[in-house]
Amino acid sequence: MPLRSPLCYRQNSDECAECAARFITVLSPFAPENPPLAALLEEATSLTVGIRTAIGLSRGSPLTKNVIFADAKRDEIHRELLRYLRGMRSHPVKRKADAGVLLYTIFEQYGVRLAYESYASESTKIKALIERLDLEDAKEAALELEASETIGELARAQKEFDKAYLNLVNAKAKNSRTPKINELVNPLRRCLTRIINFMDIMESVEPEKWCKTVSRINEVSVELASKVRARLSRSGDTERDGEGESGGRE
Repeated sequence: MPLRSPLCYRQNSDECAECAARFITVLSPFAPENPPLAALLEEATSLTVGIRTAIGLSRGSPLTKNVIFADAKRDEIHRELLRYLRGMRSHPVKRKADAGVLLYTIFEQYGVRLAYESYASESTKIKALIERLDLEDAKEAALELEASETIGELARAQKEFDKAYLNLVNAKAKNSRTPKINELVNPLRRCLTRIINFMDIMESVEPEKWCKTVSRINEVSVELASKVRARLSRSGDTERDGEGESGGRE
C-alpha cells in the first residue's frame, strides 16, 4: 500500500504540529520494539512541544493578558478618583471643596492622562503619586472626602501590576533563549518525511504486520493534506510543481 503525503512542506506550524502529534499517537505502540522508530518519534515529540510552546507565546500568553488586565484596573481606579475629586472641588461645604482642590491639584501634578503613557512611565508616576498622597495633608483631605479606601485600591492595583509585569519580563527573558517557530518547523517537516519513508520501508519488508498501521497513517495524511489544500485555496496559493503524493517525493 503506497503511503500518502500529508504535504509536510506546505503545512503551516499548526498543521505540522498536529500531523506530528497524530503520527506519534498511531506509531507509539510500536516504538519499544523498534529503536529507529522510537528515535524518530522522540525527535518529533521534542520538536512538536517546542512549536506548540512557541505558538502559545507568539499568540499572547496568560502572562501578557494578566498585565493588560492589571493595567486596565489601575487605569480605571485612577480615572474614578479624578472624576470624583474634580466634582468635589465644587462641593457647597467649604472644607470638602478645599479638600477636593488639594487632592485634585496633587493628581494634576503627576498627570491626569496616565493611561496614555508607557507602562514604565505610568508606574513611576503612580508610585510617586501614592507617596505624595501618604503625606499628612493629603491623608486628612482624603479622610474628609471618604476617598482613603479608593486611594488604597489604587496602591494595591499598582502592586498587582508590578507583580504581573515582572512575571511577564522574567518569562520573556527565559523564552528568548528558546528556538523560534521558524527554527523548528522545517526540522519537524524533515522528521515527518523520514517517518513516512521509514514506514514505507517497513511495510515493504513486513506487509502483513504493517498494513493496518500504514492505513491509519494514510488516513491522517489524507485528512491533513485536504486541510492544507483548503487553506491554500482560500489564500490563493498553489502547490509547488513536482510535489507528489508519496512521502519520498516531497
